[in-house]
Amino acid sequence: RGKGQWDIGRTFKIDWITKFPFIEPLIIEGEEEPKFATCIPCSWKLGNQVKLQLKLDTIEKHVGKMYEKVEVEGKMENILRWKTKDECRHLQNVDAYNSHLLLLEQSNENKRSFMHLFERKLKSDNEAILMQFSIVLHILSIGKPMSDYPKWRVPLNFIGLRIQSFPTQYWTESSGWEFAKAMGEVIKSNLKISLSNATFISISLDEVTARDCTSWVCIHAYIVENYARKAKFIGAFQLKGSATSNLLVQLVLDSISNIGGMSISDINQKIVCIGVDGCSVMHGLRNGLCVQLQQNYTPYALGIHCMSHRTNLAFKIVSEFVFVQKVEDLVHQAYAFFSKSPKRIKEFKCFSDGISKGRKLKKNIDTRWISLIGPVERLFEEYKSVIGVVNIMSLSKGIQKGKAHTLLQMLSDVETLLYLGGMLPLLREMNNLIKVSQSRDIYVMEYAVARKLTCMRLETLYSETSGFDSQEFIEWESLLQVGVEDSFCNTIRKLLEAMAIVHPLYWNHAKDKSLLTNDFKSKVQVLSDHFGKNAYLGDRILEGIINPNLLKKQSGIFGQTMWEQFDFIKDPSNSGAMTKLWKKLDISPFLKESMSEYFKVANLCLTMILGSVEDERLWSSLTFIRNATRNRLNKNLDTCLRLFVSKSDLETFPFEEAYVIWKSQCQRRSECVVSGERKHMEDVEPSNIFQMD
Repeated sequence: RGKGQWDIGRTFKIDWITKFPFIEPLIIEGEEEPKFATCIPCSWKLGNQVKLQLKLDTIEKHVGKMYEKVEVEGKMENILRWKTKDECRHLQNVDAYNSHLLLLEQSNENKRSFMHLFERKLKSDNEAILMQFSIVLHILSIGKPMSDYPKWRVPLNFIGLRIQSFPTQYWTESSGWEFAKAMGEVIKSNLKISLSNATFISISLDEVTARDCTSWVCIHAYIVENYARKAKFIGAFQLKGSATSNLLVQLVLDSISNIGGMSISDINQKIVCIGVDGCSVMHGLRNGLCVQLQQNYTPYALGIHCMSHRTNLAFKIVSEFVFVQKVEDLVHQAYAFFSKSPKRIKEFKCFSDGISKGRKLKKNIDTRWISLIGPVERLFEEYKSVIGVVNIMSLSKGIQKGKAHTLLQMLSDVETLLYLGGMLPLLREMNNLIKVSQSRDIYVMEYAVARKLTCMRLETLYSETSGFDSQEFIEWESLLQVGVEDSFCNTIRKLLEAMAIVHPLYWNHAKDKSLLTNDFKSKVQVLSDHFGKNAYLGDRILEGIINPNLLKKQSGIFGQTMWEQFDFIKDPSNSGAMTKLWKKLDISPFLKESMSEYFKVANLCLTMILGSVEDERLWSSLTFIRNATRNRLNKNLDTCLRLFVSKSDLETFPFEEAYVIWKSQCQRRSECVVSGERKHMEDVEPSNIFQMD
């Protein structure tokens, strides 16, 4: 075999890589097997690929192997030895290459370290900003002023917050409002999504007058999520002029369009209830807010006179009776006698020690929500102490003797005391009914039952022989004509009662199926007549929001399903019974398809509200709306209210979205500043740009 044949048969040995770390196989493009070996350090140093034959002897010689003739015992012999660094160019190249790798590694490490530090810095800065977002959200959600915001940096630093580069800037009150506005935009965005996904929507509004005689209107929207009604704050708006019905109509349309993101078609089809108080501007029969909206924009909406307002107005009728006026006068005189004299209060507390609790008497303020019940109950609790100390003062020789004697006669009048005791059950029943109507999770059917039970209890107390003797308390029966039964007008009452078919209470009271059939059919017909017919708005024709034909076809399977589900609901009167029932029915795709129209009716019933209590609750909780703090809020009032009402959870609030909005606002502000500077420079003549003053 020739030398060329031996070269063809050679291969690269794997163990050469272990023996010679810088020697690697060299595979030429187009070939599968390596024909040569290469030395990495030498190739790097020379700038060319160093090729070595695939022979162990060749590779060893390259890395420094040599034979040197040495005299041994008088003879010259070839002795194997390895070259030193000074003698071997390969070893010199290896040292140079190692130094190069070390520098390269340090450079890469510095680069990686820099990127790591940069990423950590960026992350820590984001965490710091998000920390400030959470602080602003917490402050405004609990109704605290924004002036508390800069104070949080000191305690957070004190407790050793483990955030790199904790922020030392953006802690001014104005920067806090920038954070709040960004979070307010996130809440508005979520509001638009919620309203667009809702099947039906109710709205409520209420007006309040501040101390500076400015008028404000609060608007809420109500939707059903997972078969539970949720209130959504639309906004609070200051009225520039008088609160006319035309102005309020335009305000409602603009707010739910701009803030709620609803189109005119959504307004026509989705709004099914409008809850307001009973003033003529809101609920006038000819030109009120509800009438205008129903005629021109929301043909399927029901105008609901707030049940809390209506019940309170009904109760105020009792003030026309003489014996009720005596009770009110007694409560007023007792409060006035003690409230205007610190000396009398001190004597009252000393006398009441061991007799009663000595608690201050309450004033009967002519406001809503049965204000008389508090003063009457407190007077009953402290009656022994009150009459005792008044009796002592009436025997004294001071100036207070005359007033004390007059009050003592009123407290000792048997007829007035009987009236006082006789009114207390009525006050409690009416107060309980108002509390029911003010509940957030109360639905129409449940309120109707509560109203019916109230009427029955009043009948039992004041009409039946088991109550009071009609000969002695003949006037009590006239108290029942206060309008509790007539809480709704006839048209609205029929519609609301018809919606009761989707509530488990309706099937609970109907023990006999035969008696239920006719009533059920009549209620289905009432729903079809109002919600199933086409509506006409000018030249436009709107299809009904419920299909009357499907409603009748699906009535059989709906009735059978409700009877079968009756055993599932142990307590139909429970406030969560309806939600629990329809959540269970929603699990079945078959029922959702075969009872589609009754699912709409259930959603419709759950969407219906009992008035504008949510707006009343907002005004009651926001004390700053009536004082100077509101004036300082100025343009930030809407943001402040939105974050307060939302009660967002710190753990679930999308701070990242708010951060993106805040960041974009910062960029826009910086661009405005830069563009402003450029404009200023453009206005200067070129010859004067570089002149010194």
